[in-house]
Amino acid sequence: MDTPELTYSRVLPVISEPDVLVCGVGCAGLAAAVSAARMGAKTMAIEQFGFAGGFMTAQMSTAGDGLCDMTTGELVVGGIALEILDKLHVIKLPLDSNKLFEPLVDQEVIDRYPSKIPFRVGSIERLKLVADRILAESGSQVLYHTKVIDVVATRGRVDYVIVGNKDGISAIKPKVIVDCTGDADVTAWAGAPYEVSPIHQPGSLHFTVGNVKNAGSLEDLYSLTIRCAKVLQDGHKSGIIKSFGGPWIAPNGPNEVLFNAVKLDFDSTSAEETSRAEMRGREDAWAMFSIWKKQLAEFSDAYFAASAPTVGARESRIIGGEYTLTRDDIAHSRTFPDGIAKGSWYLDRHSSDEIGFHEHVTVKAYDIPYRTLLPKNTENILVAGRCHSATPEALASSRVNFTAMAMGQAAGVAAAVSAKNATYPSELNMTRLQEYLFRQGQIFGTGVH
Repeated sequence: MDTPELTYSRVLPVISEPDVLVCGVGCAGLAAAVSAARMGAKTMAIEQFGFAGGFMTAQMSTAGDGLCDMTTGELVVGGIALEILDKLHVIKLPLDSNKLFEPLVDQEVIDRYPSKIPFRVGSIERLKLVADRILAESGSQVLYHTKVIDVVATRGRVDYVIVGNKDGISAIKPKVIVDCTGDADVTAWAGAPYEVSPIHQPGSLHFTVGNVKNAGSLEDLYSLTIRCAKVLQDGHKSGIIKSFGGPWIAPNGPNEVLFNAVKLDFDSTSAEETSRAEMRGREDAWAMFSIWKKQLAEFSDAYFAASAPTVGARESRIIGGEYTLTRDDIAHSRTFPDGIAKGSWYLDRHSSDEIGFHEHVTVKAYDIPYRTLLPKNTENILVAGRCHSATPEALASSRVNFTAMAMGQAAGVAAAVSAKNATYPSELNMTRLQEYLFRQGQIFGTGVH
């Protein structure tokens, strides 16, 4: 049966004509909006949720993934990311050292503490507040509860971005766009090439459990991790638990524990699949909690505190950029003449076929080239975050929170300079762009700048 069609026409108000429009205010978009506004560009940022922070806030993920070189402990992300951490009272600027934690080079330590995460941002609710404040102080105009629904593009140039919110449907006419939607919505709808891996990484739905006993130290968390994993493995064998990852466990406050265990195979570009994933994710989270409560003494008085506001996708559309970051680039810790940020996280590729823990391959810090932010066949678009141009294997490392934030800062500066000079992002003077980033504390190239 043919799908019914409706031809619909209306006149839309153009609500803004910014120099830079940032679509999505997650980790990448937050840094992009702040950096563009600080460069003097008239900046507007739109976000589908009622808060910024993306995976960190919408998934309650406090992990500092990507902040430091996993082999040396040295910072590889600076700039706005450190500013935010300072405002969160996690660190104090200026830092006495570029080393934030001891290097994880001892395999025995890594094996013993599979849930060890070297750095955490603290309170998610405080992060929302800090994000609001830093956006406001930068001068960026922010519209929450606003979603991109279409674009009007001519030969790769986006003339208008169509958005929807409680005010209805309207248009924005930007000079330059930074696509931080994660799914590369703007870029794909503008006609840029992209790929979707046939075997993409599954997503997740984090949740917290309160009043958990004996979870105050790293050793306690390790012990709890092992026993939670054993219960889930037994539950999987009996059919009670369909699928799970880890579990990876982190403290979320006194006697409250954050769990990354729900594994969801879905296409985040599909509303139907995302809806099903959220419903299943909550069912799975409660099933895990229920079985732990029955079988583990630590959960005898525990309660299910909260599930994340939405499912989190690790991978969907990956744009075809002027350069594609590869696993070989990461394995050889390559630097590039157009390096604008550094990555450092493990090759951390989740699989739908695996149950429990998976391999984390440690890598040294590597450059992310500016060209990976430039979609082919476009004129006025940059991307930042997990949709940048990388192979699926490379994206297993480059997709994480603080790496995305570093990409976002670079994209925001590039967009502002491009708009000011009325030039394409692909035509920017790289030396000048890197100078701007260097002054803002960004780290790239052969060493810490």
